Amino acid sequence: MISVERARVRPVTVALDFDGLICDGTYENMLITWNSHSGKDLDAFGDRGVGEIPTAFAERFRASRGFARHLGHFIVPLVTEEPILTQREFDAYYEGIDPGGVDAFVAAANDYRERARARWTARWLGYHALYHGMHDFLRGLGRPLHIVTAKDQESVLAILDGEQITVEAERVFGSLRSKVGTLAEIAKRESTDPAHVIFLDDSIGNVVAARRAGYDAHWATWGYNAPEHFEIAHAEGVPAITLEDLPRLAATWS
Repeated sequence: MISVERARVRPVTVALDFDGLICDGTYENMLITWNSHSGKDLDAFGDRGVGEIPTAFAERFRASRGFARHLGHFIVPLVTEEPILTQREFDAYYEGIDPGGVDAFVAAANDYRERARARWTARWLGYHALYHGMHDFLRGLGRPLHIVTAKDQESVLAILDGEQITVEAERVFGSLRSKVGTLAEIAKRESTDPAHVIFLDDSIGNVVAARRAGYDAHWATWGYNAPEHFEIAHAEGVPAITLEDLPRLAATWS
């Protein structure tokens, strides 16, 4: 799907998304969302808790996951039973939700996640799996790595530490609702221009915004997406890459 010959060479730095790019945390996200919203205690964080999540909500959560770009978006399958079929519909529905309600949900979800991570560390880590080949890719990257993600910094560092992958805390930008501003901060730190910052994300919206701002952004198709995102990528001329493409693309970054 990718033309290696057309990829940029000699980028100054690499910035990667986390959930849907490095790690699959679907069930952790679902548990955090449902349990915090429903007032569940920490004993509900586990396989028993997964089994107690209503089937209808689980189906809505999975169906809308490809449209979500940050933690606040997880409120949507909680407050609607209507099928949402497009990114435009999802974004319009989210924008119609009271911002105070979103903030309260995010605060409760973050608090539940922090407490679950502290009490059930091994269990919590077990609900996160690196995508195939990602462990070797990250350990062999051979250059400074920045992570720009909607997940909180503490969780990202804990997951990477559990995989024996070291990324400096100051290079992990967490709890983001948008990413172009953070990419600008990274470019400034590295004293480079946007064209020399490689950015990979499974969110087509984030990738389109980054490319329009001049960053060398690529869309990771192995994460969370929806069928229409392939059409958007084609219309916007966004490079779409698979996990199999990743090592060959990275080989051009020397």
